[in-house]
Amino acid sequence: MDSNRINEILQLIVESAAFIGKPRNAIVERKNLTKSLGTKAAEIDRLLLERVDNMVRLFKRSNQNFFNEYFAARKVMNLGVRHQGSPDNSIDGSSTISFGTVPIEPDDGN
Repeated sequence: MDSNRINEILQLIVESAAFIGKPRNAIVERKNLTKSLGTKAAEIDRLLLERVDNMVRLFKRSNQNFFNEYFAARKVMNLGVRHQGSPDNSIDGSSTISFGTVPIEPDDGN
């Protein structure tokens, strides 16, 4: 075996080592992204509450249909069924926990 062939084999070993780690790296990356979802969702919820909800309140009198539809759409209906036993589930299997905070009564103070 000559040195060129040995170098080719060593290069293949190095390249294969990079491929071997890719699935594990993808799992770690997915786990980290999933972990950050809660933080990102909280940021989005905060922006909706502090900015968009307040801007939409400006339309309460001039465009009442838009106002009502917006706040109706902001109410989260979490009807998903969990397959694992959890104290968060109601008797019928629907989740009692919802994402986000929505004002119960959209009110502009009038």
